[in-house]
Amino acid sequence: MKSRSFAFLLPLSAFLVSIALLIVRTAWSLFVLRHAAHGANTAVIGTDANTFVVQSHDFLRLSFMAASVRSTELITILNFPAHFVDLLISYLVARKPFWWPDLLGPAEWLCLTYPFLALPAWVYVGFGVDALLQRKRVRTWNMVLSAILTLIFGVMATGFYFALRDDPGLLPGSIAGFTLWTFLSSIPFLAWLRGKLRARSPAN
Repeated sequence: MKSRSFAFLLPLSAFLVSIALLIVRTAWSLFVLRHAAHGANTAVIGTDANTFVVQSHDFLRLSFMAASVRSTELITILNFPAHFVDLLISYLVARKPFWWPDLLGPAEWLCLTYPFLALPAWVYVGFGVDALLQRKRVRTWNMVLSAILTLIFGVMATGFYFALRDDPGLLPGSIAGFTLWTFLSSIPFLAWLRGKLRARSPAN
């Protein structure tokens, strides 16, 4: 696989963006806590009505939790196919649609696992971009898979839009995730279609 291939660059970029977002927000939250502590072993955070004291040994843990909560929606959208793998893992481990280890909260688990679980999907999209730009041949089975995925994501995006438009916070990132991956999943199909049109062109 060439280093400049999108099948290599896209999954790498998506993974690095997801992890960098989490690291930067964790570092910022940690900075805010340490600034609030003013060198002491505790920090008082909250509003005038509700405040609580955080011990210094909990700063990093709390910062990571806060960063995960704030990053969940963006990481979900970017790596949305990971949601289906996560569902499978949850049913295999706990026989329920949502599961995460006791040491982590749901947002932390999602932010740590989705960038890994979505890598195969990004590789697939990358191959489609390579085929589209470099005019490579897309096999029939790949075209069919692309068409099926595009249809599924498109139908789900439409369904979720009408079902959740009054309460979009019910499943954060779902509508945008389905919409984004409707377009991304169509790339191999578009590459196949372009190849067919070129083959029928009088110039060829």
